[in-house]
Amino acid sequence: MNVVNNIMDNFRKTINFDDLAYLALSSKIEGLVRDYICLEYTNKYRSIDSGLQVIREFEKVDIAILENEHAKELIELKMGYVFDLIKKPSKSNDAIEWLKSDFNKSKNLELMKLHNGCSQTCILITMDVLADNLIDDSYASIFVNYKDKINSFMKRWKTEEIDILANQKNRLELNFDASNYRIDGGYWGSGSYSGYDVNFYYWIIDKI
Repeated sequence: MNVVNNIMDNFRKTINFDDLAYLALSSKIEGLVRDYICLEYTNKYRSIDSGLQVIREFEKVDIAILENEHAKELIELKMGYVFDLIKKPSKSNDAIEWLKSDFNKSKNLELMKLHNGCSQTCILITMDVLADNLIDDSYASIFVNYKDKINSFMKRWKTEEIDILANQKNRLELNFDASNYRIDGGYWGSGSYSGYDVNFYYWIIDKI
């Protein structure tokens, strides 16, 4: 977890969050973050000549650290909106299902491809979009596809005064018990583009 935490912190210090806001509102940034993590791991292991390899899309897992062709560490990355994680209690949480599905992937891997004690980490990046006015169809951007959900969440946020950070952490802790998982992360940074404020959060869930 410490390595991933350091990488996410380095990314935070490196990126211009206004640029990230533009990218997040006009495309998907999951690949950008994944590529950065791969490069950071590759540079780390190259510098110490460890013999470890950083492999992308290993058996449908986003990132794998291999030693002698066996997976020593598996890392999955997911990107979503805050409302994917903190929907109303009566509704299922898409982000939780994504994470559980990713943790179950290792069950489908042949044991010969895994080291004993192979670690599993899932990284979830969430974002919210806040503005004085609701989003309409005139804004030509990928996130207009989600405008109804974004607008609904903005209304809920304004009327219920939701603590977005605490709600996300609580929802993760309810679904990933402390005896089997470690959870870290929180607020990552904020940027603005075209009148929209975008807040980013990251969560690192390690299977113990």
